[in-house]
Amino acid sequence: MHKCDMIINSTVVPISARVYLSPEQHIQPQQRRSFVPSVEGTTSQPFIPDLEDTGFTGLKSHSQSLGAQLERPAAPKVERVLVYGGGKSALDVVSTCVNLGKHVYWVIRKDGSGAPSLKPSHLFGQNTDAFIGSRYAPKWHPNCLWENTHSCVVTKPEILDFLHKSEKVTVYRAGIGSLSGQSKVTLTDGTDVEVDALIFATGWNTTVQDPSRSGSMSPGRFRVSSAAHLGLPYPKDYYPKELSQNITATLLWVPNVPHTPFRLYNRILPTELYKSNDRLFVFVGAIGTGYTAIVSEVNAVWAVAWMTGKLELKISAKEMEKEVALLDVWVKKRYLTVGEKIPYILYDFLPVSQLRP
Repeated sequence: MHKCDMIINSTVVPISARVYLSPEQHIQPQQRRSFVPSVEGTTSQPFIPDLEDTGFTGLKSHSQSLGAQLERPAAPKVERVLVYGGGKSALDVVSTCVNLGKHVYWVIRKDGSGAPSLKPSHLFGQNTDAFIGSRYAPKWHPNCLWENTHSCVVTKPEILDFLHKSEKVTVYRAGIGSLSGQSKVTLTDGTDVEVDALIFATGWNTTVQDPSRSGSMSPGRFRVSSAAHLGLPYPKDYYPKELSQNITATLLWVPNVPHTPFRLYNRILPTELYKSNDRLFVFVGAIGTGYTAIVSEVNAVWAVAWMTGKLELKISAKEMEKEVALLDVWVKKRYLTVGEKIPYILYDFLPVSQLRP
């Protein structure tokens, strides 16, 4: 029986071959842990684009904090809200702000993945979640069932009426060029919009942004120098040469994206750590899916079995690299833009959850 201690208000510093935890608020000697699974997932670091700002004083926030700070956009002085982003969280923010009585400007970039595919609450006579999660859905060819962004089940259908009538929601297909004055947002098509609040529904940071910057962080807040060896997405221009050959040699199709893919076997085990039989560190939750509870539970059981030595893998390092690459190609072909960012598994979550030893 392994003893489990909980340490709160802590960060991981540093990560390399061994991991140490150091509490932020109460400085204590660093404590070595036998096993350190990272369970932050792919939605822990909000991504906010770097925009030219010459004095915008309106409310600015990320959709992550909308629930905890709802009183801020709900304030009577906030009458006009601009929502920047095109995913499911953007639609949720738009719907929430409309219900708060605000006029919403929904800005969706032309060069992004666009608005999410809007699914009704029932599909083919079944609850939509139940159908997508059935064993039948994964058998459909990607030409029939595919996604370009995170799937979105419309839980408040009245928002569709507002979108069609343009009564409380104005949609722009453009990016944000700059912020200026007290409340002016200038779009890339030249349109100026006066707003009281700007909410970024721009998703999450899932890759190292710029390793040349001292303040750059990787997903999970790991040291940038260790991110590539831990199988995290990394800018190709900075990727270690000793690792790049492993990726290109196993990929059947190399997508035109500026970063490398996640290189985690079963979305859990960094391939580089497997080569040295290092069982200290794994990821749990480094996946995008609508069935997080089920997938995470299966992944957790597999991860614990591996770390505690109860699971021995019957696969060579070369075979592991190929299997990781094959799933990466499949995800990018079926899930397009969102598949380029994270290991996104929606229709395939059941077969993918049947983890091979």
